[in-house]
Formats: sequence, structure tokens, C-alpha cells
Amino acid sequence: MKQKHTMFFIGLFVLMGLLTSVGMHADSIAVHHPVAAAVQVGGDGAVSAEKKNGVDVKEIVFGHIGDAYEWHITTWGKRHITIPLPVIVYSRMSGWHVFSSARLEENGGSYDGLSVASEGSRFEGKLVEHDTAGNEVRPWDFSITKVVFALIINSVLLLVIILSVARWYRRHPQDSAVPGGFVGFMEMFIMMVNDDVIKGCVGPNYRKFSPYLLTAFFFIFINNL
Repeated sequence: MKQKHTMFFIGLFVLMGLLTSVGMHADSIAVHHPVAAAVQVGGDGAVSAEKKNGVDVKEIVFGHIGDAYEWHITTWGKRHITIPLPVIVYSRMSGWHVFSSARLEENGGSYDGLSVASEGSRFEGKLVEHDTAGNEVRPWDFSITKVVFALIINSVLLLVIILSVARWYRRHPQDSAVPGGFVGFMEMFIMMVNDDVIKGCVGPNYRKFSPYLLTAFFFIFINNL
């Protein structure tokens, strides 16, 4: 049984590694050879369909996985459904700026002396301002961007999952019945990672490293999902 658990997790890690490698390879191709990326993903038919329908696959994919000052959910007809996020910027020239990213959308990407750097700029997609010579200057940016917001959501989700399981154990004595349902699944999952992965890799002193390694494992796992 232990051998099966070990093989399961080896397969899981290999699969996650392959998916990551494929994603990085596809990103590289899409950046440097967008037409080649379309050929690799869908063949010549995909290129023809893209040209015929005017669909920019690169823009769609990178628009969803790239960072931004707002979270674009979907497009309903001609209406873009987005979640505006807080922009928090400190400029050495004009001080603090705190506003909703919806202001940028309303004003064509510029607001309160700040603007989103255009394509081709070394600060592309980031907020910049211009000095007296007209050069782009990057202020201190503490904004809650899409990636930051996603990490916050995933961190809260991880806390809810782990604390809900811990709460069950606080309410039940050690010799009580074996947990079932979601708590039972999480116990099995945690013990498999702890016994078959961490213990086998770290060695006899694995206990003092287990809390951190389990937290890191589940944080990465939830983000991948």
C-alpha cells in the first residue's frame, strides 16, 4: 500500500512538472514566434481560422494569465465584465496615489498623472509617470494586482481548509471515531504526503520540517488547481 502511495505522488509531481514545462515552453514560443505557437497548438487549420476570424489567440491567453490592475472575468457581447482592483502607488514627484483601477479604464489607461506603459516599453503593462524630460519613471507600486488578489484568495482558501480540519480534531478526543467525509479525505491526503514524501526525503528529523513543507505543498497545490 505504501508503495502505491509513493508511486501515486511520484506520478503527481512528474505530471505537475510536465505541465509547468509545457506551459513555459508555450509561453516562450508565443512571445518569440506567435505564428509557430498557433501551429503547435492547433496546426495549419488553427492559423487559417485565426486569420479568417480575426481572433488573437496570444492576446486571449496572455490576457487571462498575465498580471493586470483589474481582473477580467469574461466578455458578454460587447461588454467586458471585470473586477476593479485598488491601485496604491507612491511617487517621489507627487506623493501617494490611491484609487480604483476603474479610473484607468474610464480615462483610457491614464489617471492622476499616472498611465499604463504601452506595448514596447520596458515597463509594459505597469503604471508609470513622466519626468520633466518626458522619460518614463516607475513609481513605488503597492497595488493589489490580479496575481496578488489571486494569491490572497488562495491563501484564505488554504486557511479555511486547514483550520476547518483542525477544528474537527479539537472537538474530538484522540480515541474517538475515525473522521469521514472531507476531514477524512484531508487526513488521508496529509498523511500520504507526510509519510510517503516528506519522511522519505528528509529522513529521521522530518518532524520539525513537516509543518512548513506541508504548508508549501498545499499552497502550491491549490494555486495550481
